Amino acid sequence: MNPKTKISFKNQISKKIISICLFISSLALLGLNLSVSVSAQSIPIYEPNFIIADGTFTSTRVFSSPNLIQDHLNRVNSPLKNYVQDGRTAATMIWESSRGITKAKQSVTPQINPGVMLAYLEKEQSLLSLSSYNTATDPDFRIGSAMGYGCPDTDSCDPDYKGFQNQVNWAAFQLQYNFQNAAVGSNLSAPYNVGSTITTLDEYKVKIDNASTGANYRYTPHVYWGNYNLFKIIVANGWGQSSTTYSYSQIDNANLPLKDANIAILNESVPFISDQEGLQLVNAAYNFGQVTDSTRRLQIFLRQKGYYQNRQITGMYGMITPAAVKRYKIANKIINWNFTSFTKAECEGTIRANFSYGTTGQSVVNLQKCLTDIGIFDKSNQTGFYGILTTEAHNTAKAYLNSLPIGGGAGPANPTPPVSAPVVNYADFLNQYKSQYPGQAISMNSSL
Repeated sequence: MNPKTKISFKNQISKKIISICLFISSLALLGLNLSVSVSAQSIPIYEPNFIIADGTFTSTRVFSSPNLIQDHLNRVNSPLKNYVQDGRTAATMIWESSRGITKAKQSVTPQINPGVMLAYLEKEQSLLSLSSYNTATDPDFRIGSAMGYGCPDTDSCDPDYKGFQNQVNWAAFQLQYNFQNAAVGSNLSAPYNVGSTITTLDEYKVKIDNASTGANYRYTPHVYWGNYNLFKIIVANGWGQSSTTYSYSQIDNANLPLKDANIAILNESVPFISDQEGLQLVNAAYNFGQVTDSTRRLQIFLRQKGYYQNRQITGMYGMITPAAVKRYKIANKIINWNFTSFTKAECEGTIRANFSYGTTGQSVVNLQKCLTDIGIFDKSNQTGFYGILTTEAHNTAKAYLNSLPIGGGAGPANPTPPVSAPVVNYADFLNQYKSQYPGQAISMNSSL
């Protein structure tokens, strides 16, 4: 992927050569249609600039009625197959929301591929594959937040959008709203418009090549694993413009080795950051999601030291940079194991405790205060919600605590040394694949 400009035709050819034609031994994924042969078919390659085609986003080729959605839920033994709310099945609610049969919002009438909705239900809450889940008690709040709508990365889910019907209705509206406005370059969807370059929360720069891509990034601003998983689920099941099906492992085997090779190093001069400035940058406060020069310099410093593994310096304080800061602090014993919010014993007990994702309440606030005290959690994120950021910081603190000698201590005796970010030589990478799979077909275009 080149986030700034279109890659040359030569590079397109080279990139597609890596679309290896892997011979298929089985197609046992989520009840796929096994009548479709892919033994000589090359695997579609994920393009972060072009997640799925606009035609895929709106298609009803696979699911032209709620009965066909129900058939799929039955076939994969989804927990949604018997789910009913207010006398209406999950299949009916999915169909009606995706095709605008429910009440329109703000003059927006969804015309979305029901397969896209199913893919969101799977990538957000595993509601196709989690066959034994109890939908009546909803212990993990999967039904109540089925599409992840109103559930930001750093806060608890908004109760106004709770419930399966609410989730599919609002998600379909939002996706259609994003799609319509991205296509015409409206300020209502900026910067997620066709032709725009964005920085995602997992800190990649992406150029949006079509309206569907803009719509999906505005809903889930992650290259990996949010939108890659969406692509994978749709491709695997043949819900796009092609009916060919694949297994998840086939798609991963063809795509995940390209994860770093697809990210171009930007042609920019990068200053050297001294250790003195670097220490100040590491200990400074940052706001999640903001793009600043300080964050840019922080990323440069962390890359110098081998902790920031992204090949792009984005300036975005998203998901990758805080994790790199934590690894740096752990390895260099910068964590201060002295607490101000509670006693040392209280915080150690809180850190050793286990929390489930989505837990809310004072116990989570107390954990977040302890994590803030030791310098691996931002005070601005003390929301009382046990989400992605809290989970990462908690796991870091727990690992650090477990590494201390009995009775405490200054830190690990032998901290893990920095790991240099690997340098990927694209030509070598390509030649390796060509030699491993000689004579395989070249896929010149994704089936999506």
